Amino acid sequence: MTETAPRFPFFDEAAPPAGAEGWESMYPYYLVPSEETREHENAQFWFADTMHWSRGCHPFDSIGAEAVYLGVGTFSTRIFALPVSLGLDVRVVHGYVYISPLNVTDPEEIQRRAALFQERAGYYYANWDELYGKWKTKMEWAIESLRSVSFPPLPEFDPAEVVTEARGRSTALAIVENYHRLVDEFFAIWQYHFEFLNLG
Repeated sequence: MTETAPRFPFFDEAAPPAGAEGWESMYPYYLVPSEETREHENAQFWFADTMHWSRGCHPFDSIGAEAVYLGVGTFSTRIFALPVSLGLDVRVVHGYVYISPLNVTDPEEIQRRAALFQERAGYYYANWDELYGKWKTKMEWAIESLRSVSFPPLPEFDPAEVVTEARGRSTALAIVENYHRLVDEFFAIWQYHFEFLNLG
């Protein structure tokens, strides 16, 4: 009989704390481990992102994890084409955010991506001050735009004009629209964040 070296448990081997059974139902299905993704997940190296999520991630706040890792993945993979990186995979397990680097290992693919990276990143390095100035303007606009989102309390009844002008829309719909705008602009800010972070 041979002894195997101790290891951390795979996601599907880690039992939830008492009382937390069924925690998965609180998060989007694509952020939690599943039977379909088990083999892929077990082959990867995962670590808890306690720098950004030191106390776990409340279900609503998983929007933050989505925005962050979409941003880093997009700029690593599709925009600047980092030669050896395809961004990060993300999972939520028992309320904690785990990430796993997605590496490029094929030498030919690394070379193909290196040529794109040299051209694209090189443009940013050659024009850094100008592009950074534009970035600051974009971020200032985005912050001001977020500050303008409001959720005023609704009156007991909609104004009579909703009826007399046949608007066909409740004034409450503005709350829903502003919620979507808030989330969309939050995602956009994380895109801007990674425009410069990895290159810096």
